[in-house]
Amino acid sequence: MGGAKTFALGAVFGQAGVEGGLCYGIVGGASASVFYVVGWFVFSLVPVADTLTNIRDAAQCIASGDGVGAALYGSGVLLSLVDAGAIATATGAVAIFIKLNPEKAAPLLRVLADVLKYLPDSVIEPTVRLFDKTGSVDNILECLQAGGGSWGDVLGLVTNGDGLEDIATIVSRARLADAMMLADKGASIAEIAQFIDKGQDLFTIGQVLEKGVRSVDLLLLINKGARAGEVLQLLDKGAVIEDIAKIMDLGGDLSKAIGWLNNGVTMDDIRGIFFTLNENGNYIGTISKTIDVVKSIRELLSREAAGHRQSSIFAHVR
Repeated sequence: MGGAKTFALGAVFGQAGVEGGLCYGIVGGASASVFYVVGWFVFSLVPVADTLTNIRDAAQCIASGDGVGAALYGSGVLLSLVDAGAIATATGAVAIFIKLNPEKAAPLLRVLADVLKYLPDSVIEPTVRLFDKTGSVDNILECLQAGGGSWGDVLGLVTNGDGLEDIATIVSRARLADAMMLADKGASIAEIAQFIDKGQDLFTIGQVLEKGVRSVDLLLLINKGARAGEVLQLLDKGAVIEDIAKIMDLGGDLSKAIGWLNNGVTMDDIRGIFFTLNENGNYIGTISKTIDVVKSIRELLSREAAGHRQSSIFAHVR
């Protein structure tokens, strides 16, 4: 059954539609859908007036492909003030669903996170606590108070599929804003943790990812000994991630490569001199050459400009 339909059923029947309820015969298995409890949760928070209109409008938006949170917000559902009684009813709905369908707790939290970000903290915290079995919420709150950030940032990580325990671990070791920035660029919590373990600056990591580098490819370089700052400098000087990987595979020193580029050697020079295969299938040069070789290269490049062919360079560095 579609998400829009089960959402509407949850909004209308609520607890009466779950297994053991008076209307379970009408709702049936649809009550085990996360969309059912989201509808039940949301419409436990809003006033009775205009509820049917809001249910209809929200269901239509969901059916059209909108995210649940955006559909509800666009329908005006979450604009109403909520009181303590309504919050208790709504969180009670979530608690009942988790008890009946414990295996669906993780996907429910991801869907609910998209809804909760439109709600006040007075609703968010008690709802999220229902999914916490390790004290992660208390750890997250402590880190938010100490280092800044908001529940909105936390919920953003949740919608990416990250668990509360993993999020608590990350925010205890890095600023939540930095973790969220990397998550927005495609990094997973596990990858962010590895960047931290390697002593990398997360802001610099973000700058590298902004250039279209995948976090998994950057991690491969870092695990080989690269620093994110070096990778960023080489990218700024015209290298692509494959160039940097090849430099490292040939035993190269990225800081020396940056030094060459700062002394007038271009990435095209490096590709032509060191990355070219000879007739035996081996690379003509190795990137572990010293800066003295670079000086010779520059001299030869000057001579080449006067008419010499690049083959003379290859002969020099063999």
